[in-house]
Amino acid sequence: MGPQRDGADVWFTVAEAARILGVQRQALYMAIGEGRLQAAAGPQGKRIHAKEVLAFGIQRGGDPNELTRRIQKEAKADDAEALLWLLGGLGLAWLIASLLRNK
Repeated sequence: MGPQRDGADVWFTVAEAARILGVQRQALYMAIGEGRLQAAAGPQGKRIHAKEVLAFGIQRGGDPNELTRRIQKEAKADDAEALLWLLGGLGLAWLIASLLRNK
């Protein structure tokens, strides 16, 4: 199937995101169900935005550079797209960590 593109946005299936993150699909479905990972319902299953995949991977302790490289390879994306995901993913991870510290 491959990543779904909507302009500059890239959306991955749960299977693709699991492959990028090196986890089982069930772990992502559980994270989605618990609200730790955002996903959109599509006609052929759930889709996860590239920056959400990156943010989730960073939260799990993954290396941002390695995760970005994997996402870029899976999406066949250029460096500018990857930079946008990296900035978005780091921003989301920082915000979530800040909110959790303030609980």
